[in-house]
Amino acid sequence: MKLNPIFKNGMVFAANRKIRVFGESEKPVKATFLGETKTCVPENGKFLIEFSEKSYGGPYTLAIESENEKTVITDIFVGLVLLMCGQSNMMFKVKEGTDELEDCKNDDLLRMHVCDHVIFFDGELERFRSSDGWIKCEKENIGDWSSIAYQVGCNLRKKYGVAVGVVCAYQGASVIESWLPDYAADKRLKNVKKDIKKRAVFPARF
Repeated sequence: MKLNPIFKNGMVFAANRKIRVFGESEKPVKATFLGETKTCVPENGKFLIEFSEKSYGGPYTLAIESENEKTVITDIFVGLVLLMCGQSNMMFKVKEGTDELEDCKNDDLLRMHVCDHVIFFDGELERFRSSDGWIKCEKENIGDWSSIAYQVGCNLRKKYGVAVGVVCAYQGASVIESWLPDYAADKRLKNVKKDIKKRAVFPARF
């Protein structure tokens, strides 16, 4: 049994939405969360278990098992979850800006998960990967957070007082179409082609 990398200790589930647990397995899978137990028979080596909507709260525990394998995920909260996607502007880090890091504060209920992406530079520019799981907001790591993700997360924590999880999926120098739904990308490309045709300058004939 192999869970998706997002399922790690300290994770945040979205409140008032179906809670989905997924991954890979060749054998039947059983999961238990907040007194609710569900089972699933994988299809083509993949499984998906869905729990009913939950309200804000935590910390909770999620147990997933398949035959002799069992994984227990702890310190789970149900709160606000945001998907922060984009290019280099979303990738821009707190420490690369002008904010004073000394003013940043620890916040156990503000957490970030970073999806794997291509690293173009040497050194420690990209500190976090999906294998790091959910990273709690602590003074020693805030500088490496996406600046936008950190600012949005802090504002939501202050406004609503519930757990906030930000899932960061970014890639510097990527084309904007890669972040758009297919229908939106198709429409955008059609408009670009029309614009190019209008503005085209053809060489004079001699």
